[in-house]
Amino acid sequence: MRGIAANPDATANRATANRAMANRDRQRGFALLAVLWAAMMMAIIVGSMMASSRSGALIARARLNAATLSATADAAINGAIARMLDPDPARQPPTDGRHWGVTFDGIPVRLSVQDEAGKIDLNRASEALLSRLLEIGGLSPGQAGVMADRIRQWRSPSASHLVSWARDAAYLDTDTDSGAGYGPRHAPFPSVNELLLVRGMDPQVFARIAPSLTVTSGTPWVDPAYAGRDALLALPGMDNAAVTTALAARRTAAPPGVAFGHAFTITAEIAAAGVRVVRRATIRLTGDTDRPVWTYSWERVTGP
Repeated sequence: MRGIAANPDATANRATANRAMANRDRQRGFALLAVLWAAMMMAIIVGSMMASSRSGALIARARLNAATLSATADAAINGAIARMLDPDPARQPPTDGRHWGVTFDGIPVRLSVQDEAGKIDLNRASEALLSRLLEIGGLSPGQAGVMADRIRQWRSPSASHLVSWARDAAYLDTDTDSGAGYGPRHAPFPSVNELLLVRGMDPQVFARIAPSLTVTSGTPWVDPAYAGRDALLALPGMDNAAVTTALAARRTAAPPGVAFGHAFTITAEIAAAGVRVVRRATIRLTGDTDRPVWTYSWERVTGP
């Protein structure tokens, strides 16, 4: 039999049709990949937005809790002041720094009131008393003496002789490691924290001695009835055994009452709902019925 001759046009048409079909298949594949990729990106975006929303809600809740606890702590401090003004000593709180608790609006609050007369006044204390406290803070006797002298220099009214001018220049010399770019205040310390600006003050030493310091007692002496361990230890003739005995006797005795005219630091601590808030106010009870309370500071305490 004779073979049937192939039709070149038909063959070409089939090839063209096959290529067109392959192109359509590839296009469908690309479209499917694009759709899948878009769906995956959308899922990632939605998931990220949901996670961000949850984080924002948690942050907002934590801030609300902190604000609520701060307001509660402030209210507890005001309540402590009201108790301090109570004419009945039996209802007044202890003022030697010992802790006591109250519940305010269902929230437990840990409070303490510290009479500033039990602390060492940076602006009035002698160099010997400051030097002893600095030794308790970790300095050697020689280092403590130098720092006590620098504290006296800082609070002294003016640099009136060449030695003082030279000491001031040591602050201003920024070409040395000890240069700070400022000089001593030559005026009273407005706050205990300013002690950190005195040349050579070690932050770790400061952290140890700061609870024993004040700028509001207004006296060069320390009243042992209100003093803490380090302030007691800094007093002449006191050692660890004597301080331990004094503190033990204080625990069994009635707490000292409120002395009008004195300054006090009131601390309120709250730990609830995973949030810890510490608020601290320093006030003075004037004994004046028209203005019974002066407020020096009222702030949130950061750090440990």
